[in-house]
Amino acid sequence: KPVAKKARRTVATAADTVTEPVTKKSPSTVATADDTVTKPVAKKAWRAVANVDDWASLAESTLKRKTVVQLSEYLTGKGVTVTDGSGKSLKKAELLAAVKGL
Repeated sequence: KPVAKKARRTVATAADTVTEPVTKKSPSTVATADDTVTKPVAKKAWRAVANVDDWASLAESTLKRKTVVQLSEYLTGKGVTVTDGSGKSLKKAELLAAVKGL
């Protein structure tokens, strides 16, 4: 009875692969119309730009990122006291409430 032989598996090695050098355009190459690729640009939704001096119109998350020093300086510039009766600085939550109240 004839026995069928199994086919040998070949394994590719690094010596078997052929690498081709990658050609790069030199910086002195002038771009032509064929080289340019145009991509569609998404238009940004129009929104009112908040005045830099009007922090009350900023989003709550943006206001929360302000430091106590920044909030205190802003409120002092607006004529609001940033200390309590005993002379201590107000807490951040109180400063945020004061900014929103303007």
